[in-house]
Amino acid sequence: MDEQKIYTDRFVRKTLKNVDVEKPSVDFTSTIMSQITVAKQSEVTRYSALISKQAWVVIFIVTCSICVYFSVFYSEEKASWMPQLDYSLFTDLNLFSGLSMSSSVVYGIMALAVMTIVQVPIYVNYYNKRLKM
Repeated sequence: MDEQKIYTDRFVRKTLKNVDVEKPSVDFTSTIMSQITVAKQSEVTRYSALISKQAWVVIFIVTCSICVYFSVFYSEEKASWMPQLDYSLFTDLNLFSGLSMSSSVVYGIMALAVMTIVQVPIYVNYYNKRLKM
């Protein structure tokens, strides 16, 4: 194995002695640079908010007006549609036998569910449009 390396080394040295060193022409760099076409620069992706400022203002006003309405005109009466909901599914499963939920928790869970149902299609459409570009 060692003899093979020595033979290969001698062969490479002999071959390289016979090869002339090539030198590029004087205007090599300018010739290459003139042939390179300027790449078209892509436009910078501008950030655009998913929800516009006007929409945030409307959401803020609606939320504040609902809060003011409930704080000023709130009555101690129970909501007419809330007692009519059938919770027998939960009571039959005995999963929530010791759990009692206040109406505000139920309202919060329902609001979260509605917002999730509304937001998922918005995000899906937004990212589908973004990926098509």
